[in-house]
Amino acid sequence: STRFTGSDIEGLTEDDMEIPETFLAMYAETKAMAEVEVFKACDPDNGFFTIAVAPHQVYGPHDPLFLPALLEAAGSGKLRVFGKGLNKISICYVDNYCHGLMCGADVLQKHSPALAKFYIVTDGKEQYFWKILNKAIVAMGFKDLFQKFHLPVWFLMIVAHTANGIGYLLGKKFKLNPFNVKMLTIHRYFSIENAKRDLKYEPLVRSEEGWNKTIAWHKVYWLPEYQKRCKEGKGSAILGVDKKKH
Repeated sequence: STRFTGSDIEGLTEDDMEIPETFLAMYAETKAMAEVEVFKACDPDNGFFTIAVAPHQVYGPHDPLFLPALLEAAGSGKLRVFGKGLNKISICYVDNYCHGLMCGADVLQKHSPALAKFYIVTDGKEQYFWKILNKAIVAMGFKDLFQKFHLPVWFLMIVAHTANGIGYLLGKKFKLNPFNVKMLTIHRYFSIENAKRDLKYEPLVRSEEGWNKTIAWHKVYWLPEYQKRCKEGKGSAILGVDKKKH
């Protein structure tokens, strides 16, 4: 998110993407500020080494936000495919992210070419976002998104900007905003060649295996909790469904 400008990102490396002057959201801006400070702190001559290793769209069992939020929207019947549903993204299984962090730690030494640099780690091959999401949705027993009408991007952006304006006046923040619309409709997949070269990173878990494990976990642990809340007429439990140890 620290490199997003709102345009498609299709197979770019970190070298191809600069930190922009303006950001799509404060979330991205504050992350970029922290990243810059991490690089400034790197002082090899005094034995202090830094690196930034980031996943793109991390997922996995025990996920408290990304997939549960989308599954909940699908379960309520409110979710629709944004646009044509053909946008591709990079995703990163949680084990791969942990592995990437350890690879980054291994190269924190003097004269390393990775010092004070930014690296993206993912599962490797890009995925069709709406296709893999729909696979999880159908596995939960919810209606296939591709059997419903799609929402045009132009319409979504009008609604999102309107929601932003109303939210500003009311002091509220709505889930539908221009940043989220962009993130759900643009291509955002990356090359991990730099991480492979400098960090010796290779994904340990391929997307198909990681996504299947994630779906299986949510079906066993998330789905019963969601069904229980629906039966009791309770609201969202995003960020709270994973408090139990499983």
